[in-house]
Amino acid sequence: MNTQQILIVEDEAVVGMDLQMMLTELGYSVPSVIATGEEAVALAGEINPNLVLMDINLSGSMDGIDAAGEIRNLLGIPVIYLTAFSDDSVLERAKKTEPSGYLLKPIGERALYSAVETALYKHSTERNRSSKREQWLSAVLDGAGEAVIALDLGGRVTSMNPAAEALSGADQAEAVTKPLSDVVTIAFENSGTSLDELVETAQYQLATVQLPEQTKLFENNITSIPIDGNVTPVIDDEEICVGAVLTFGVVRIFRDMAERKRLERQLLQAQKMEAVGQLTGGVAHDFNNLLTVINGYSQIAMSNVSIGDEIWDFLHEIQKAGERASHLTRRLLTFSRQQNAEPQVVDVNDLIADVNKMLRRLISEEIEIVTIAAPSLKSTRVERGQVELLLMNLAVNAGDAMPGGGKLVIETSDVVIDTSSSASDRELAPGQYVMVAVSDTGLGMSEETTAHIFEPFFTTKQAGMGTGLGLSTCKDIAKQNSGHIFVESEVGVGTTFRTYFPSLDTPTPTLETEPFVDDSTHANQTVLLVEDDPMVRELLAKALSDKGYTILEASNGIEALRIAGGHTKSIDVLVTDIVMPLLGGKDLADRFQERNPDAKVVFTSGYMNDVVQNAISSDPNRAFLQKPFTPVDLSRNVRKVLIA
Repeated sequence: MNTQQILIVEDEAVVGMDLQMMLTELGYSVPSVIATGEEAVALAGEINPNLVLMDINLSGSMDGIDAAGEIRNLLGIPVIYLTAFSDDSVLERAKKTEPSGYLLKPIGERALYSAVETALYKHSTERNRSSKREQWLSAVLDGAGEAVIALDLGGRVTSMNPAAEALSGADQAEAVTKPLSDVVTIAFENSGTSLDELVETAQYQLATVQLPEQTKLFENNITSIPIDGNVTPVIDDEEICVGAVLTFGVVRIFRDMAERKRLERQLLQAQKMEAVGQLTGGVAHDFNNLLTVINGYSQIAMSNVSIGDEIWDFLHEIQKAGERASHLTRRLLTFSRQQNAEPQVVDVNDLIADVNKMLRRLISEEIEIVTIAAPSLKSTRVERGQVELLLMNLAVNAGDAMPGGGKLVIETSDVVIDTSSSASDRELAPGQYVMVAVSDTGLGMSEETTAHIFEPFFTTKQAGMGTGLGLSTCKDIAKQNSGHIFVESEVGVGTTFRTYFPSLDTPTPTLETEPFVDDSTHANQTVLLVEDDPMVRELLAKALSDKGYTILEASNGIEALRIAGGHTKSIDVLVTDIVMPLLGGKDLADRFQERNPDAKVVFTSGYMNDVVQNAISSDPNRAFLQKPFTPVDLSRNVRKVLIA
């Protein structure tokens, strides 16, 4: 049952009753229909509804736009306007109240439902984002070493962080609403201006103003300490100044400007890497949809061509290329940290063979790549994509250390660590390990450099040539996979990185090669297919209909609920993408299974993350299928949940 509460403000009783009836039938709570703007503001403040439907033309001294503005500004409640006409001047006024939508009378049930759900979803998303931003900002200010005092337009204190309280000796609860000069005493020895005048200057010029040199903060009006800082105006979306922020710190903290600049560069680099990671993850997600279509149709086409036919060979090459591209997208998602670690039993020799194919494109042809694979190497349990990334980082760094050419050696071996092992190896717990060594004949490093080599942002490369994150990432990957990494280097001789992962006695499992054949009939079984990408949706619909299922298609979660509500027969399986606009796959599945408790669910997504894991939550009636997948994969998973 939908618990969302909606307030209707409409002075035409018939229209109001009709809206109330439609919303009630859709499952919403409608406490009242009122006719004036004044009543709307009062009742909204009393019951705090989730949404207000507001007629623009209302009788009385307060029309719908004025009422909506107060409700939106004072209470933060989203408003949808109801109107029977579209006068430009009225709509221009309405736009300034930032409504969540418009509904043109007469209003149909479909349009009403779509507008309400969209407004509620947008408001929920904005509220969550705002709450997280406020929490983040509060944490940043509370942990900041500098004092931060926020002021309103009149120069009165609105908030202080703990550093400001400590330096000024004032308490925030007592300081709020007081003039700045009553809270903190700051004097400029070689300037004829005052702190209040400096604040006014910043607000008038709409620009940051630095505190003059030899500025002092007086503690308890007795002792003074030198400080530096600035006053920054606070500007709203319409470029109007609404206040200012005074930031200052004790001068001795910032004497070392070189260190401050270094930290700023590190922060900038970290922000760049985060942006690259987000872009990479987005590209990989879109590419997974394309690969689902490419791999899927190639499999369908191959099933209609005889093995040995030239066309079958061409299609087989397309499919193999698609599978290699699938492995690449998984590596990209691992790099962008949008793919949760999924440890699996791995033959490291096979993994290195795959990595070698890519290394030749990344490393100069002047460098000889040699692989020494230990025969009968034991398997290990690791996240394959992470270890591939570790080896790529080490190999590329080795290549950079040999600008004039040289030899890159990747070697594997089984190692037993005990009390007789070398001093460095004894940092590992006693036991059996798979060791991977990456060696180069390059420039080498000094002991001082190797002591810092795994620190974040530490780099031996020139500015702009390295992030300083590659080797710290390697160390993190080794730790996450229960391993360890060591470095040995000598200037002019070369460098060796040795990575250890705990070995297993169980053999590496072989991939399933026998094709899955679903010969059962599904004429009486119905699948609700929800996918926002039309190409993927068309492929999945064909794959399932070819198996005899009756298919209902939807492009988003809201449309899917509408279709399910209007379908008279039972729906056996919901196949839905996790990430969709308006209503995500998890929320859709929860609401769908509330109404259809016997139905099964197959989730699809480009990557496995916390949202996906929470959606499945070890429920045998739910399964997950990672993109890209083939029609056979889809048929297998649908069949699996049906017989669970």
